[in-house]
Amino acid sequence: MSEGKVEKLEGIHIGFCGIDGAGKTTQMGLLYRWFRERKINTVRYEETRYFVSEVSFALGQQLGYPSGQEYLGEDYYSVAMGFEFLRKNMLNIKPYTQNGITVISSRTVFDWLAGTLARGCSPKVYRLVEDVVLFAGEPTITIWLDTTAE
Repeated sequence: MSEGKVEKLEGIHIGFCGIDGAGKTTQMGLLYRWFRERKINTVRYEETRYFVSEVSFALGQQLGYPSGQEYLGEDYYSVAMGFEFLRKNMLNIKPYTQNGITVISSRTVFDWLAGTLARGCSPKVYRLVEDVVLFAGEPTITIWLDTTAE
């Protein structure tokens, strides 16, 4: 480092991936507490509500559809949700990591992409959605959680 010049530290984004009930939120909380106890500048980020999903559900209900997905159509819904996820990443995660703060999130782009595949999105649209959600990059560290069905 040269004299009189301050180095800008880059933070990291640690994300958990897994099915519902795998323990993502629990592990995020434990890791967050571990970082905070060591005085590491850390932020928790947990997204539980999506604007596109809520609006499409409300509109669909008004028009007699059982879900927002059926109202918008699978492919349109997946693309819209992809942009929603990218916006949240760029507005809620990137500003912290760009200022040297560690962000720990309970869901990542990979959870979202797995959900898109599970909903039967066409391969062409899936590739488009993947390009959109990965535009801001993937987490620095991704921790995959798995559960064994018994």
